[in-house]
Amino acid sequence: MIGLREITPELLIKLEEERNARILAETNRLAVEKVRQELESAKRAVLKLELYCKDLAKALRRNGLPVVEIAEWLGVSVATIYSWLRLPIIVVPTKKAWGTL
Repeated sequence: MIGLREITPELLIKLEEERNARILAETNRLAVEKVRQELESAKRAVLKLELYCKDLAKALRRNGLPVVEIAEWLGVSVATIYSWLRLPIIVVPTKKAWGTL
C-alpha cells in the first residue's frame, strides 16, 4: 500500500506506465488468440474446399470430362488432378446416418 506522502508525480507516471503495459500485454494476448482462432478456422475451410475439389474432379472425370479441362477449371495442374483421381473415396457418415446403423 502506498501512503499519501509517498505519492509523487514521478510515482504517478510510473504507475500509469505499469498499468498501460499490463493493458497492452492483455490486449496483445487477446488479439493473438483471435488471430489464432481465425487461422484454425481458415485451415478447416481450406481442407473442406480441397476435399470438395477432389470429389468434384472425380465426378467430372466420371462424366467424361478430360483431365486437362478439369485442371483448367479447378486452377490446378494436370498432375494434381491425376493424383486426386488415384485417391480412395472416403465416406464419412453423418450423425443421422449413424443412428440408422
